[in-house]
Amino acid sequence: MNKKIIFSILGALLIILLFVGKTMFRSLRKDRASGVRTTERVEPTARIEGLDDHSLASGSTKTFRIALQGVSCNDLRVSTTGLSLKHLGGSDCSYEISGSAAGNGFIRVFGAGKVLVDSFPVKVTER
Repeated sequence: MNKKIIFSILGALLIILLFVGKTMFRSLRKDRASGVRTTERVEPTARIEGLDDHSLASGSTKTFRIALQGVSCNDLRVSTTGLSLKHLGGSDCSYEISGSAAGNGFIRVFGAGKVLVDSFPVKVTER
């Protein structure tokens, strides 16, 4: 092969690499100057607050709240076994439970495609 052809191909590749590198450097500099920050993904979690003693007298009601991280209240699904559940509305994740008969009940919280709280026990006792 002719030396002129080899050098012209290498020169063209060098020009292309310089152009690509310059473009990438400019885009990185713009991101840094604009203050764009990457955030770490927060693992969705939920915690039940207000039922620390895990007990409820039969025929009575108790209010509890679900504290969330990484998921919104609108994306939750709360279910119970052995208890009656009522969402108190609004954007606050407050609920009211009641138990009509003595026994064990459970609260489950689903959100972000997984179970966030599984089988939170609530003991319903006779008055």
